[in-house]
Amino acid sequence: MPERHLSARQRFLQAGREALAAGDLNLLSDGLVIDRHVTQRAGLSKQTFSTTYPRRTGGGGGKDLYLNELLRTLMQGGAQRAAEVVEDEVSRRTHASGGDPRATIRDMCRWNLEQVRTDPGTQLRLVVAAAAGNHAGALESVRDEYTRTTNISARVHAAALERWGASLRQPFTVELLAVTVAALAEGLTLRARFDPDSVPDDLFGHAVVALFASIVDPDQTHGHIDDTITPLADKAVGGFQLAGSTSLPDDPESAIITAATTEFGERGYFNTTRTRIAISANVAPALLDTLFPTTPDIVVAGLTTAFQQLAKRTDSDTRYRQVDDVLRRFLTQLAELIAANRTLIEAMTMIISVERFQSPNTVTRVLTALDFPGLIVDAIGSGQKERALVDDVPAATIAATLVNNILILSLRDPQAAPADVAATVERLCLRGLLVGKDRTGLGE
Repeated sequence: MPERHLSARQRFLQAGREALAAGDLNLLSDGLVIDRHVTQRAGLSKQTFSTTYPRRTGGGGGKDLYLNELLRTLMQGGAQRAAEVVEDEVSRRTHASGGDPRATIRDMCRWNLEQVRTDPGTQLRLVVAAAAGNHAGALESVRDEYTRTTNISARVHAAALERWGASLRQPFTVELLAVTVAALAEGLTLRARFDPDSVPDDLFGHAVVALFASIVDPDQTHGHIDDTITPLADKAVGGFQLAGSTSLPDDPESAIITAATTEFGERGYFNTTRTRIAISANVAPALLDTLFPTTPDIVVAGLTTAFQQLAKRTDSDTRYRQVDDVLRRFLTQLAELIAANRTLIEAMTMIISVERFQSPNTVTRVLTALDFPGLIVDAIGSGQKERALVDDVPAATIAATLVNNILILSLRDPQAAPADVAATVERLCLRGLLVGKDRTGLGE
């Protein structure tokens, strides 16, 4: 019932909005009847209506004039939630959730959906869509209401992103996010009216959490939403391409190693998917999984031959050469190995450094299979027994120090010649280890 302090015109318009929002069957069959739907609801007489909306000489006016004004002001009957109200709700629910965005989003979605369900504006927008889609005033009224609510929602989303230290992936903006969330709420509300069992109470919250998971970029990399589905897209495309392939590489293992090396070089180790490797190698993903259950297995296999060759040379040198010569030759040969297998060596270092805490078993497996320091531990130990090397530092520590310095210098400067890298480590590390030598002339 319209409030008594309003003018007659305002009360008639509010009554009309309430009648349309009620949307009963009589309204559908009879139309908006002034006596039944407007004057009685407004608590005013038909004469007052005629006075407020007089008929014009020659036709027009009256009910037509009223309906035109009603449609132009239709959305004034919706809930006028201010931005401050929504922000207060967000603040309160964020505090209650302990700052967890997932809980906050779901809690806000429950509140928001209830607002949409009980807001007369929801029904009025349906009325415009169904019966007044060609009325310019009604359309403008709806657009104005959408603009107002979008601005409020965008302001709230922007504040949340700032609080989380995140941004949106392209092409989304906070305005587009606000439109999407509002449309989702309206669509679910409409569906629930006709088929409530198909719309569980928590569906809206789950859907918005999924939406945020896709478009919110916590690292602010300014990426694209396509990035979030790249693994699935790669797998789908790969399956499609490989399904039509009837050929298999002569040596699938070598093809996979070569493909992985190329992909690592172009995309980086952690941005390379196994599906991309399978596509590049022209092998089925199932075969890739059989030959190399994990990506680190590919890295190990790709470096095994070079590692074994270095091990053979070092073992031979240990048997026939002095320890200083053994270590000097090892440093040079290791630097050459890194230069020849830079991409796989970089992948190996990423595995060791990044996955140490996430997948310690994987790191242990890689370090065991590619134990570069272990190749010179025995030689260093023998040199310590012969008093040719300092013996107050464990042989394993010395070996790791030499290898790590070769790795760091080689990867830091890809243009550096292996011989120069080895000479630098020799000058800075090896000379400090030797005992009883003329260090000033070492290596000259």
